[in-house]
Amino acid sequence: MTDIVRTFNSDISNWDVSNVTNMRQMFHLVQSFNQPIGNWNVANATNVRQMFLHASSFNQHIGNWNVANVTDMDSMFYDASSFNQPVGNWNVSNVTNMRQMLAHASAFNQPIGKWNVAKVTNMRDMFCGASSFNQPINNWNVSNITSVDRMFRR
Repeated sequence: MTDIVRTFNSDISNWDVSNVTNMRQMFHLVQSFNQPIGNWNVANATNVRQMFLHASSFNQHIGNWNVANVTDMDSMFYDASSFNQPVGNWNVSNVTNMRQMLAHASAFNQPIGKWNVAKVTNMRDMFCGASSFNQPINNWNVSNITSVDRMFRR
């Protein structure tokens, strides 16, 4: 069963996910998946934790997703080593957890400096191993963050 999951790469772009609230680990270990899902309506999603964890081939435009209700982005792109798409216009103002969000997303280097991260409390390992990332984030309001352990560890 594991091999089938890892090689899954079917077109599911027409799925209606508009009622889904929990997308946790949806593509976890689906190493071959790289289909256009940018038109999905994810407006009701609150949890995208580990959604693309180890989805090493995924590199599709999802920058138009409405993630305004999401609170948990923990490990969303962890080890999604091919992902390098613009997500800088996402409304992340309700997110509280960005722990390991882009950890080991080694290709990612997109501007995210306009994100409103004022509610985030955890950015531990957020960019750990994100070896290509080199974007300004100096205007982020980090006053509520309590954990930044290894945030930029290579």
